[in-house]
Amino acid sequence: MVKISKKGKPSAIPVRRKIVKRRRLVPRMPAFDARYAELLANPCTGPLVHAPGSTEGGQVMRFEYDAIIGNGALETAGIIHWTPGAINASTSVNGFGLLDGVGPSDGTAMTIGNRGYAPGYAFLQTNASSYRCIAACVQLYFPGSEVNRAGVVSGAQSSYGLLSTTSYTPASIRSVSPVVERTPSDYMEVKWAPSYSDGLFRNPTSATAPEDGHSSLTVTWGGLPVATGMRVRLVAVYEWRAKTGGLVLSSNTSGTSAGAIQDIRRALDDRDANWWNKTGQAAVHFISGATVAYAARRRPGVPRIEL
Repeated sequence: MVKISKKGKPSAIPVRRKIVKRRRLVPRMPAFDARYAELLANPCTGPLVHAPGSTEGGQVMRFEYDAIIGNGALETAGIIHWTPGAINASTSVNGFGLLDGVGPSDGTAMTIGNRGYAPGYAFLQTNASSYRCIAACVQLYFPGSEVNRAGVVSGAQSSYGLLSTTSYTPASIRSVSPVVERTPSDYMEVKWAPSYSDGLFRNPTSATAPEDGHSSLTVTWGGLPVATGMRVRLVAVYEWRAKTGGLVLSSNTSGTSAGAIQDIRRALDDRDANWWNKTGQAAVHFISGATVAYAARRRPGVPRIEL
């Protein structure tokens, strides 16, 4: 019944409207990809999972190299240039593998040469028929006392461009490095990001240098006290398959395209453009949200995966 107001006009009867809550769509990363993203952002302790794009399967193993470099009587500066996906050419003059150079000052040109003992090099050369690097990082520690801590360090994701038997100065490399800071009280960490070429499996004993397109890590230091050097820690995670007649391995493939690794790298860049130069667990906090969003929308019977 319509009510009549004092002015003789019908008054509107309030209509109760049903409020519909809309579910906010959260961008999500597939659970498998999120776990590989965690490994990429945290090579030291991230989960050992297969990277996307694998059609060969194999084993996943973590390798480490740790040494004090540049602690000679007159040495105060140095360069490390590492290409994790190219151990098969670690003795090549083209400059793949692990290169280093040390000298008496930051502005002194130093000839970098092959160090020859990149993480996993000896093992993969002996046991693997094919391999590819799926995560890696470089950490720099000052090995001297706190009262003597001095100098600067730099880090960059780079190309394979530095060449063995060629001279460079740490100062010139540092001038184009995106990360420059005082020699750390704890450590500086720079993480590797694979290129498309790094996603391909390779023969670890091939004498032919890989084609262009590999990603590298380049770090420098300068202004250190003499005879102190820099403690350099390299960590690499490799997917590899045994040689014929060796171990019998079960296949474990992802069933994704070869470009999927680049999609994950792009997702990391979109979430935090500086993920590759953050230290420790801080680097992977932003990934957990993607995993939680996936778990909240999982199909019945699919277990939740926690990072």
